[in-house]
Amino acid sequence: MAKKLIITNIPAFYKVNLFNEINKQIDIEVIFTGTKDKTVFKGKEIVRKRDFLDENIFFKVHYLSGSFLTKLWQLLTILRNVEYTEIIIDGWDSILIWVILCFDFTKRKSLIVESTNKESTTKGIKGFLKKVFLKRICKVYASGISQEKLVRQLGFKGECVITKGVGIYNRKYDKAPLKQRDKVTNFLYVGRLSEEKNLMFMIEGFKNNPHLTLKIVGYGDLEEKIRYTKPDNVFLLGAINNKEITDEYNANDVLLLLSYSETWGIVVEEALNNGVPVILSKNVGCAEELQIDNNYGLLIDDTNIESYEKALDKMQNIEIYKRFCKNIQKIDFKKIEENQVLKYL
Repeated sequence: MAKKLIITNIPAFYKVNLFNEINKQIDIEVIFTGTKDKTVFKGKEIVRKRDFLDENIFFKVHYLSGSFLTKLWQLLTILRNVEYTEIIIDGWDSILIWVILCFDFTKRKSLIVESTNKESTTKGIKGFLKKVFLKRICKVYASGISQEKLVRQLGFKGECVITKGVGIYNRKYDKAPLKQRDKVTNFLYVGRLSEEKNLMFMIEGFKNNPHLTLKIVGYGDLEEKIRYTKPDNVFLLGAINNKEITDEYNANDVLLLLSYSETWGIVVEEALNNGVPVILSKNVGCAEELQIDNNYGLLIDDTNIESYEKALDKMQNIEIYKRFCKNIQKIDFKKIEENQVLKYL
């Protein structure tokens, strides 16, 4: 019997890493509902770079394919034939997932929530639908504090487990190396070049700071716009293989993630694991759970350029920077990873 049946979108590397580790402890099966190389953000299909996906899968897996009705039939067939004690639904944005709630295959339906109270509405028709969804759920796996606040604001009164993560990134160190810097001038962004990442605002902070550099790793719809509007101290590096990104963390001083919508921000965990302090917008979903502000970096208002430029200035204070680096060294990344796995057992 598969003790856990997990339904999620695509085999993102950090999800696969997590599921592989869970499967070492208990039997699981996973259903991937999306196409292997695409995901959906706010109704828009996004093509993912191949290294974002991971095919090193050591658990039993089902891929749904074809039209909506074909996928639905495949899903219902799997649910009829697989024995499980808990079905874990990863997200609530898919119509396919909503259909599952109409069938009482098990009273043990759980939900992974990565959306935060900062970027997900609790009012209007969307808020109402989320409340309806949660009434069919007995347990929530919330990525962090901000995610737990969302479901509580929606009236969920059941069990809520904080997992402290959305998956397992490709961890390089058990404890981060100490950054040795005499000055802080090199900043880094890693991620999609898309509107919700607030990249034009990020770049604005470097127009009046020519002594600083910003390197942008990634690809997406905004690439051409950035290329033709950026100042000379901003560099587009294109896509870099996820397993080789450590070289960029080593070469740069600070990670920037100023998104106005960011459910978690796994690049933040990657940066910290490589000893790199961060500047984040207050909307980044992991910021509250990881206690970033004035411990491992700084938080800013994602629309306030004065707040942003003050953070850039403050991060250049070498004593403050060294304090952040020393704090990062105290994090036990292996223990965090192990604890995340335990939450699902």
